[in-house]
Order: sequence, then C-alpha cells, then structure tokens
Amino acid sequence: MRQLLILTGVAVALLLVGCGGGNDSDTPTATLEPPATATAEAAATATVAPDTRRTGIAELDAVLDVLFAGDADAIRELVRFTPVPCELEPIGLDPQPTCRDDEPAGTPVDVFPHASCHGGFTRPERMSGVHTSLARPTGEVIAIYVAPETYWPWAEFVVVFGDDTVALVPGDVQAVSITDGHITGTHLGCSATLEEFIAFHRLEDSVLFIGSGGLTGIGGLDTALDALRLADAEALGQLIQFQPIACIATPQGIGAPPLCRSDEADGTLVDVLPVSTCELMYVRQDESDWVLDSLAEGELYAVYRDGDRYVAVLSNAMPAGRPATRVYIDERRIVEIDITCVLTPEEVLADIDPADILVAPDALSER
Repeated sequence: MRQLLILTGVAVALLLVGCGGGNDSDTPTATLEPPATATAEAAATATVAPDTRRTGIAELDAVLDVLFAGDADAIRELVRFTPVPCELEPIGLDPQPTCRDDEPAGTPVDVFPHASCHGGFTRPERMSGVHTSLARPTGEVIAIYVAPETYWPWAEFVVVFGDDTVALVPGDVQAVSITDGHITGTHLGCSATLEEFIAFHRLEDSVLFIGSGGLTGIGGLDTALDALRLADAEALGQLIQFQPIACIATPQGIGAPPLCRSDEADGTLVDVLPVSTCELMYVRQDESDWVLDSLAEGELYAVYRDGDRYVAVLSNAMPAGRPATRVYIDERRIVEIDITCVLTPEEVLADIDPADILVAPDALSER
C-alpha cells in the first residue's frame, strides 16, 4: 500500500505553525459549531474523473486549480478563517487561542485551523508561510472524502495529497479541508500512513474521488489502478462497468447467461459483470460485494496491455500458491474479472509479451 510523500516545505511550514506559539495554537471545543458537511446527494453526483487532479465538482476543482498553479496570492484569496473564542490563560497541549491585551476572554477571533500531532489555530497575520506551503504544482490528489461530522479541521471535503519529493517524516499524510469552495484547514498526519489516517478519521465509507499516483501516465487507467492500490471496496464499486445481458428463464449450464429473477421475463436485459472463478458467471450489482472485497484484499502485482484493454494482475493473499486475479480495464472502468483457480501472478505474466507490460513487478516494489 502506498505511503504518502509530502513536500518538505509543506511539512516544515505546517509543523512550525502547529508548534509555533501558544497564542495561535489550539483545537476546537465542543461548544463550537462546525460548518455543514456535504450531503449524501452531493456524494452521489460525483464520479471518478479521468483527469487525475480533477473531480468534476466545480467548487472543488476551482480550489485544486489554484493549489496546483502554485500561486500563493490566489491561495490567500481562497483561505477562509473561522471565529474561535480566545482564552486569557490557555492550558494543555491544545489550548484555545490566547486573548490579546485588548480582547476579553471569550472574544471570537478569526483563525485558521490546522492539525498535526496536536491541533492549533493561526491568526491571519501569521499566514504567509501557510499560503506558500499549500502550493503544490507537482502534487497529485490521492483521494477526496466527504468529511464526517467528527473530522477536524472541520470541512465539507477532505483532499489528501501526495508528492514525489522527500517528506520531512516518511509516511505523513497531507490533507486540506475545503468547504464551500474555500480552504478552511490543513492536516499533517503526524507520521500516519494513508491507511492509518483513513481509519482514525473514519473516512472509509465516504470516499468521493480517487486520484492518481501516475503509475502508467494513462489518466483513466491510473485512476483505476490507484483504486486497487487503496484497497477501498466502495471506491472500486464506483469503477465497475456493469453490462446489459439478456437473462434466461431456464438454466443452461456453466458460462450461460444470467438467470432471470421471478419478476423478469425471459430475455430481459439485466446489468451484470462477467466474473470467472474457475468458471464464468455473471454477477449483478446487488450481488457484487464479495467481488469488491476480493479485489480489495489483493495486492497489485503488474499491469499489461491486452489489445484495446488493460489488465491489472493482483496477487491474492492466499496460502495455496498465491492464485492471481486478472482485472480487465477498459479506459477507466473495470469490465471483467478473472479470479484464477491455480495460476500464480508469475505464471500469468510469463505468457505476456514484454513489450505489452506497462508496470512490472519490480517497478511496484520500488514505490
């Protein structure tokens, strides 16, 4: 599984912000009201986009455009501060902002929330370094999530970034909170891997978009490959392309079309996914959970070209010979799955012309 690599400048700036001065650092109290989170309907309208840094959601893409352009002045215009009550004598690792001489206790002060090992707030006049650190012209979106109500810094969307430069702390996750088309907070993962970050913040059920680490340079294919590498069954479900096939009323043996259900006439078109597990079957969408779970349990081994399609070879963590799974990808959609009975990943790749291999096993082991 991928470990995210963060821009050194981003990590340094955010760590300095997180540790620099009790006057500006804090986490929120229970009395504060977070901004409204995205609705299930908003998540349902999003799709996995072929551009690995764009989501198809206008307000998100507008912010991503600015972040990837690397323009600190434009980023400054998108930052939105949150009013938080200050305290006269904050205590603890995560105190409220310290009130200034002219601010009575409890005065709401505009601050920018951020988090690493501890939470904190930064006042507007100390934001210049943060504006610069948010710029990432060489970065990639790893994934975007609809923020749960418990996520902090509060957000509508959580954008997780990666970069191919050296991180201050290997494995740190860099995330940006976006709400109503504005940048409303940042999160440095305090040495957390992507998997740990997702689990801690309970993001696994709210994936909205899978980006790309650019394994092949083919945008749509890389989107599907990243979904496989993230091992997120729900995200993989968004990539399945079910195909209409006429059902049959009478069973016809192995490899036959799908059986009609009681409320379906013979010949009714039903949406299915071809899946082989020693023999061919057709899996309907409401029966596909076990297929998605199987894909999520596999580890990407190699990728090759098969005519007009691509094939991702997965190594399954099973004791008997590591049987391989072949995942057929057309553009960016998974269109067929072959869970082999006995073939190992090495045996699958042995029959492939080396010229057709896009990602070899040794290339993946180095990432």
